[in-house]
Amino acid sequence: MGIRSELAIAATAGLEQAVNSWLSLDPEALARFKPCYGKVIAIDLQGTGLTLYCLPSANGLTLMSQYQ
Repeated sequence: MGIRSELAIAATAGLEQAVNSWLSLDPEALARFKPCYGKVIAIDLQGTGLTLYCLPSANGLTLMSQYQ
């Protein structure tokens, strides 16, 4: 695994924690994602060559820098 992959994983983990902490401030926030449970949402960060993958669930959002 290269340094770029390691940095992407570390940044994604920090972002995931921040997003889930923010979502926890609203008790209804995760329920709004219910139609997306079990789906993968690709977020293309234009101009960066990076794509984030978001997997919503009742426990929060899982963010990944790679998804097969």
